[in-house]
Amino acid sequence: MDCKKKKTEKKRRRRIAENMRILKKLDIRQAESGFEVEMKKRAQTRNDAASVETPGTSDTPTIVDSNHKPVKQGS
Repeated sequence: MDCKKKKTEKKRRRRIAENMRILKKLDIRQAESGFEVEMKKRAQTRNDAASVETPGTSDTPTIVDSNHKPVKQGS
């Protein structure tokens, strides 16, 4: 009886270990895919920010006074 108990315990431990290995692999894959998704989102927001023209930027150069502040033109 004791031998059978030992054998079932061994099988149970082996099964648990195998399940843990599988779960670990899945976790790593999910983490990697999550990382890739996050990087794609960040790249997309960066591209969106770059495509939107920031106020104050135009084709004409801005004239700057001695205090490095933009000077209004035409007045």
